[in-house]
Amino acid sequence: MVKYNQEEAQRVSVLMDPTRYDIVSRLVGVGTLSAADIAEKYAMSKPAVSKHLGVLKEAEIVSGERSGRQILYSINFDELGKMRLWLAEVERFWSRSLDRLAEHVESKHITSKKDNKK
Repeated sequence: MVKYNQEEAQRVSVLMDPTRYDIVSRLVGVGTLSAADIAEKYAMSKPAVSKHLGVLKEAEIVSGERSGRQILYSINFDELGKMRLWLAEVERFWSRSLDRLAEHVESKHITSKKDNKK
């Protein structure tokens, strides 16, 4: 059974927002971007993008480091790695559970066919 992990579940829910998911994907590919660089891609105000970055920062998915007048954002790969491990555990649990369910349904189906032939 998978141990429920509130912290990891919260991180996953943060990434359910398409804008935040896209921001993380861009940062993974590019490395480091300023809030202004990130905001250029989106049809939303800079404060709205900053709010998304704040949510990602609070979830420890990204970190920000001040460089002069701007903050440069980058991925916190340690935290993403923890999330990946937890999601892999969840995937294994559901895969095994669904396999057992399929076997059970198949065995009932075979039994039902045998009973109908009698």
